[in-house]
Amino acid sequence: MSAIITDQLRILNAKSFVAAATSTANSFYSFIGLPNATDYSPTWDVNPPAPKDSFEQENDCWDTIIALKKITDSDVRQVVRKNVWSSGTTYDMYRHDISRTNTSKPSGATSLYSANYYVLNSDYRVYICLQNGTDPDNPEGRPSLDEPTFTDLEPRSAGTSNDGYIWKYLYTIKPSELVKFDSTNFIPVPRDWETSSDNSEVRTHASATDQIKIVTITNRGVGLGTANRTYTGVPVKGDGSGAEVTIVVGNDSKVSSVSVSKGGTGYSYGSSGIGTEATIDIIVGQGSSVIDFEIKNLGYGYGQGQILTVRSGGSTGIPTNTAYAFEEFKILIDKTYEDSFSAWTVGDLEVLDDISDLFDGVQRAFPIKFNDEFKTIRAKKGSNIDIKATLLIFLNDILQVPGQAYRFDTGSIIEFSEAPKNGDTCKIIFYKGTGSVDVINADILETIKKGDDITLNSDNYSYQEEERTVNLVVSSDIVKTNAYGGVGISTDETFAKAITWCRQTEDKFINGKPVAKDRTSYEPLIQPLSNIISDIGISTNAIYVESVKTFFDSSKENIQIGVILAAP
Repeated sequence: MSAIITDQLRILNAKSFVAAATSTANSFYSFIGLPNATDYSPTWDVNPPAPKDSFEQENDCWDTIIALKKITDSDVRQVVRKNVWSSGTTYDMYRHDISRTNTSKPSGATSLYSANYYVLNSDYRVYICLQNGTDPDNPEGRPSLDEPTFTDLEPRSAGTSNDGYIWKYLYTIKPSELVKFDSTNFIPVPRDWETSSDNSEVRTHASATDQIKIVTITNRGVGLGTANRTYTGVPVKGDGSGAEVTIVVGNDSKVSSVSVSKGGTGYSYGSSGIGTEATIDIIVGQGSSVIDFEIKNLGYGYGQGQILTVRSGGSTGIPTNTAYAFEEFKILIDKTYEDSFSAWTVGDLEVLDDISDLFDGVQRAFPIKFNDEFKTIRAKKGSNIDIKATLLIFLNDILQVPGQAYRFDTGSIIEFSEAPKNGDTCKIIFYKGTGSVDVINADILETIKKGDDITLNSDNYSYQEEERTVNLVVSSDIVKTNAYGGVGISTDETFAKAITWCRQTEDKFINGKPVAKDRTSYEPLIQPLSNIISDIGISTNAIYVESVKTFFDSSKENIQIGVILAAP
């Protein structure tokens, strides 16, 4: 049974090893030995032999130890990949939802631990990137221009370049740990991060706030609110409460910026935005006051506590003439309602041709067709896809189990364990997944062709057949030949024989039609060329070349060519 070794399991194994190595109940040593290395390999220094992991080799290691050093708790640390901050590099930002189907940008990492979301600065301080400049105009982030150097607890930008980056300080590597554990590819992480007092301020601040700190604009919207207006106190929807943002709408009635005004509490995620599409009919009385109104469309995206109003001035505003004093018409949103749902798609299913008319109670093997054309289903080389699992086969409306009720090893032939009877019904469905992504239709260059000769061979002389001619290539692994009634025939459809294939060497007539011996692979690649012997400009309407004599002409030919004119 296969298993997935998750990142969390790797971390647990690393922690378990560190705990064992630093426990007073255990004693770990590093040692040097093997003074006669050439006894094992003359090229030990450049090509060390692979360990045999045997008791003999273990005993030999004990015999050749010449010095040991006990490993103490100060000699062991967990490490992570070393990412040194560099100006102009676009880093990933921390996200909890990085996966194979939702990769990190721009690295394309499929897990958080393989993403480049943290950096080491020149002062050996470690930071994580909470925002890398991602917005609708830069969906994969922007290059980092300011090196983070601060040690504040609050996330913030590192400089004044407006590169869009927000960094969070984590810890500083101690000089004593640099000496022991810093390397070209790895840096140490703090010991006992969950309990150590060295980084308690950073740890406590991060775990106690549960606030919204970062906002990423994923869609600027169209025709939102009022142009050139700042919306304050816009609530954040999520699993916490109390968070608010300030949204600025630009000249184009699109969101230009969003900033956090209140972080709230208890959040692990959140979303916000300006509502849109709400419409209202207003009746204004003779006293120039609103006497009645009716909400025609509730719209969407609005937050509780927001205040809605209507335009002022113009042909649609109230009042139409803003020179008069007036009190703005406002509607307070008291409650909002929303529904959540999840969805998934099974992918594309393709119904293959019905083969029920071929059932006779004897035949067990049947080729698959689609739109009356023979088809072969193949998995890409190196793919883990099981071709048998891509077919759903129903006999008399009963789903058949692959490998038991039928075999589909070749990708072209369905071979039932028992011959279906005349009158049985069959439905074959091909699961294509995401059809335009997971499956491609390809026409292959035929190796064997109509007119070739084949012979089915067997070590048992009684099953050795004579030569026959191919009259149809059915699929990538099926051909039809002339009717054969000679020796060597077996009634066992699963009996496999070796094949001798001979290419067609002369033109033939098959079923009354001529079949030439030429093949696509025999087609010559003719690429004639000649040198241009005159200058060519914008107004040139003739090109003079050295010769147009084809390179494959006989040397005895003497073709005289005058002036060659060619339309540009």
